[in-house]
Amino acid sequence: MKDVIGDGRRNVEDLKVAPLAVERTSSTMQLLAQGGFEHEVVKGLELLKEAAMTTVLVEQAHASAAQLMRRHQQLGMDGMCARSTVHNARSLFHPSKFEQQEQNLFRMLDNLDKTMLHSNNTAHVRDISS
Repeated sequence: MKDVIGDGRRNVEDLKVAPLAVERTSSTMQLLAQGGFEHEVVKGLELLKEAAMTTVLVEQAHASAAQLMRRHQQLGMDGMCARSTVHNARSLFHPSKFEQQEQNLFRMLDNLDKTMLHSNNTAHVRDISS
C-alpha cells in the first residue's frame, strides 16, 4: 500500500483529489479523507507503519510454485490447480514433525535422483569415449 510510505499528511491530501480508488482499503481511506476525517486517516497510516509485516507468505508461495512445477509432468491441469491451492495454504500453518521428516526424505530422494542421473551420464560419456 503506497499510501503508507512517506509523509502521511501529504499522501492523504493526494488521496483526497485522486480519481476514485479501486482497492477497497484505499477507497475507504479516500472517502473518509474527503468526508473530513483526514486527521484520523493520517493517524491510521502512522499506526500501520509500526505494524510488524512479513514477506513469508509471499516467499512461501514462490517456494510452493517451484515445488509444484518440479512435478508438473505427472499432474493434469485440475490436479495442479488443486495442489497449488492446498500448497499455498500450507504457509499459514507450521509443519508437523511428520511433515518435516517427509520433507527431509523428499529432499534426500531428490538428491539421490540427481546423483544417479549424474553417475549415469558419466558412465554414458565413458562408454562413448571408449
